[in-house]
Amino acid sequence: MEPGWLKTILVVLIMLYSQAIMCLWVVNTELSGSVFSWAALDDAIDCLTFSGRFSITAIPWKVWSYMLWFIAFEMGLLVLIPGPTVQGPPSPVGYRPTYKDNGIACWILTMGAIISWLLVAPQETVVDVFEMIGPLQVALNYFALFVVSLVFLKARLAPDVEPQGRVLQTSFPIIDFYVGQDLHPTLFGIPLKQIINCRIGMMLWGSIVAVCAMYSYRTDEGNGITPATVGGFLLIMYLTKFFWWEGGYFATMDITHDRCGYYLFWGCLSYVPCLYTAPFIYLASNPTDLLGLSQTSMIIAAVVGVTAIYINYDTDMQRSRVRANPTAPVWGKPPTFIKATYKTTDGKTRENLLITCGYYGLARHMNYLFELTATFIWTCPGGLSLGVGPFAYFLFLFVLLVHRERRDDERCLRKYGKAWEEYTALVPYRILPYVY
Repeated sequence: MEPGWLKTILVVLIMLYSQAIMCLWVVNTELSGSVFSWAALDDAIDCLTFSGRFSITAIPWKVWSYMLWFIAFEMGLLVLIPGPTVQGPPSPVGYRPTYKDNGIACWILTMGAIISWLLVAPQETVVDVFEMIGPLQVALNYFALFVVSLVFLKARLAPDVEPQGRVLQTSFPIIDFYVGQDLHPTLFGIPLKQIINCRIGMMLWGSIVAVCAMYSYRTDEGNGITPATVGGFLLIMYLTKFFWWEGGYFATMDITHDRCGYYLFWGCLSYVPCLYTAPFIYLASNPTDLLGLSQTSMIIAAVVGVTAIYINYDTDMQRSRVRANPTAPVWGKPPTFIKATYKTTDGKTRENLLITCGYYGLARHMNYLFELTATFIWTCPGGLSLGVGPFAYFLFLFVLLVHRERRDDERCLRKYGKAWEEYTALVPYRILPYVY
């Protein structure tokens, strides 16, 4: 069988698996996190066949209206809230997309609106909103498939050739649908990746978690420190860090390398709000402290989680500071780095700094280590004897980051050549110093 057909079969299997993830809401709210029960299997089949509670006709109109109002609200904030303009790294043809860096203001307004509303709303309203998360995730799946289909057809029928560069197309349309074709498409002059990835996907993640935390707080008879509120607090701190640093996100692989297809856009519009929220939905639906952890223990978990989130942020900022100012001290010492040159397809030679000091002198992706640490902590403030369901995101993230590190290593070797070989010799560890 030709490699292209093998890739096509693999892509179809991946998309089928990702659709089945939609039933995690049922697993975590009705089946105590057990993904191996027959009931979970039945729901997975319904999900794959778009039937039962996963059919488009089963979604209440109120859910559609909430979803569309949320998207319109975030689009309005992106356009109306002032912020500096930042440029992303040059594409292979030298094109540099521009973004409005107003993420932290939009995030604060979004969280402030949701939390304030759920604090004063009647408890019945809070319960109603929480119970709408499942149908919302189903609606987001349909919406994501619609958006990806539009982007696919647009790239097929009216591709962006200048200035972003040619679209990527193969002789296998299903692969193009999955991987994506356009690199930097825009909507009314706004980069589509910023809209989909940041202002819908990441904002929805935080908003659903805020609903879970407020539901737990309002229904737990006044006990403010619950597993869901501790986990929700940590996730909101993590996303506050993300939106504070949003300008740096525009230089990551998601933006600079991944094209706009099912993998990226369906992932941000559906997979993130469904899978990434799984531990919080479980903790809100199953408030019993399975290991009898005290509130003091959960506070300690919160402190460890905040520390991991801060170090994750500091690793990203350390690299940004040195690249912006090569004389900026790192841990009180002059920075060390390798100057790596590369060529874009327009023939221009450019330079980048490969940092060999601080966090990046210990491992090439230390930020991944602390991201995994924070994720584990906010997943298990209710105890470790949980089912697989609430740990689905942590397990996925572990595989994702290990795979992303491998992809990044291969890409950088092609891009920088001998400079990358010299860098990996000086910093041999990938994620965990002295281990991996």
